[in-house]
Amino acid sequence: LRTGRAALNGGVLGLSGRRGADGALTARVTLGDVRYRLDFGVSAVVDGDLRLELPPAGRGALTGAVVLRRALLARDIDLDREVLRRFFSPVTTTGTETGLLDTIDLDVALSTVDGVKVKNNVADLALAWEPLAVGGTAWNPTVKGRVEVAPGGLVYAYGQTVTIDAG
Repeated sequence: LRTGRAALNGGVLGLSGRRGADGALTARVTLGDVRYRLDFGVSAVVDGDLRLELPPAGRGALTGAVVLRRALLARDIDLDREVLRRFFSPVTTTGTETGLLDTIDLDVALSTVDGVKVKNNVADLALAWEPLAVGGTAWNPTVKGRVEVAPGGLVYAYGQTVTIDAG
């Protein structure tokens, strides 16, 4: 594949790549106004420019930037079944064998234009951030940075309402 362009979820997906004489694979993916559904039912619109490099031996890398133009979490959440279960479930341990995703290092900046709006049975608030650094590996990503909650946001839980004064 040298280059390609396709419509994806109301946006544009661009692909390009090549395999070098040494067997190294290089690919580039561009996203423009692509609609995507994330975990917990978050509806998002994203732009991005990502580059994947896979050498014939050693570690690969996924680098670039993703811009979350806007996102909305409007789906109601059952705190007991969906959130608390994650905190109290047993820790999943990984095996000693590594897969392909363990060998791809991440260096991706995640920024936002309009942030994330949460409007459901648990909250009515807006989140925003300066670029977050996504690192780690494709199997075990890490996110570093600070997410701000806009003042005036509301959180509802177990019959209580909390107003966010500063985030």
